[in-house]
Amino acid sequence: MQGGAAGAIIVEGIQSMQPVTVGLRERVLIIRDQFLPDVLHKSTDLPSADVSINDVPVLYPTYVPAHLYMNSGRKEFCRIVSVSAKTILDLQLRFDSVPQVFQLTALDGVPVDGCSNQVLIPASLAFHKYFVAVALSGTSTTWTA
Repeated sequence: MQGGAAGAIIVEGIQSMQPVTVGLRERVLIIRDQFLPDVLHKSTDLPSADVSINDVPVLYPTYVPAHLYMNSGRKEFCRIVSVSAKTILDLQLRFDSVPQVFQLTALDGVPVDGCSNQVLIPASLAFHKYFVAVALSGTSTTWTA
């Protein structure tokens, strides 16, 4: 659904299936399609929409990623929801522009075990993961989409 009339419904209980998430600070990141101005739709080599991450725009043509800040050495559990109508996402977690490996704990609500440095998310799908911060205090965590 495009235009902002979509959101996340959080179902508790992942901790019983993935004990690694017990006690971790939780974040919810909602990724939405964002309409482009009508003047840009006249070109065929432009994307049909930009995205926003928790209402922080990631705009064409620079695609400057949203920044998340966290404490050094802290583990966090992120629930990432794509409510995009048609955008396929290729997500990475980066510290100082270097992709980091994170543990994937669930995909579309189904518990999984695995590590990756990126994940492809089709339109309108949710996944849950947690990652370990290894950056120095004050360094930003950057998600790129």
